[in-house]
Amino acid sequence: MIAPLRLVYLGLALWGAIHPMYWFLRHMRETGTGLGGLIDAWYVNASTTGLTWDLTIAAIALKVWIVAETVSRRRWLNLVAIPATFFIGVSCGLPLYFALKEEGKQVFLANYSFTSLAIHPPKPISPAIFVGGVAHTPSAGEIVKIAAARF
Repeated sequence: MIAPLRLVYLGLALWGAIHPMYWFLRHMRETGTGLGGLIDAWYVNASTTGLTWDLTIAAIALKVWIVAETVSRRRWLNLVAIPATFFIGVSCGLPLYFALKEEGKQVFLANYSFTSLAIHPPKPISPAIFVGGVAHTPSAGEIVKIAAARF
């Protein structure tokens, strides 16, 4: 079963693909100028130029974020959001990436600064950090053994 939040993201990705494309196609049909005329219209005045650059910079930032997270987490399917961003738009690529990320059910960022560990006991992250659920500072020899076991 698909999680409700993932459905919201997929719905937004679909909307982000269809709604802007409707307006782009309508503009090209009404003006008869094709893609070149559409791109020219993005720079017709200061307002549209600013919005174009805003979306371009957001798309580049999203691409960098997707690549960085995909490489570190090895979830290669998430790379699909990059062509969706550049060929359709940020309005499709960003929610699509969130939907793909939601599918993984992996959380990598956490802040337990204000969390009672009595309520949420720590779970082993790595043998080098927790041993038997108790914080442990490994010796240099233990670190070498742990590192060697991973390779």
